[in-house]
Amino acid sequence: MAKDRDINKSEMTLITKGTTIEGTLSTEGNIRIDGQVNGKIAVKGSLFVGSTGVVNAEIEAQRCSIAGKVTGNVTVAQDTVLEEGSFLQGDINTKELIINKKAVFNGLCDMGQVSKPAQA
Repeated sequence: MAKDRDINKSEMTLITKGTTIEGTLSTEGNIRIDGQVNGKIAVKGSLFVGSTGVVNAEIEAQRCSIAGKVTGNVTVAQDTVLEEGSFLQGDINTKELIINKKAVFNGLCDMGQVSKPAQA
């Protein structure tokens, strides 16, 4: 997964703690979610769900790192990382999966042919 230093922060959309978004969220760049999103997320870049982030959505992204709570299916063209203490309830379709210690994953994982990347 790309390190924070590898991502141009000026191209990062931030959903802060205390913010709730309902509906479809799409972006051409990168996004970090520390608040709550309910609906669908389509990201052409990297998606970061921070430790305070709560996502109830279908996710499509190029890359994905989850430290918070996600409920929904996840389709990622490159790599998916479940950080320590994260929770994912849903199926994953990804090229590479990293599950860190104390991460919880309830669902199925398909690491075969990944669906076409997100169309933001």
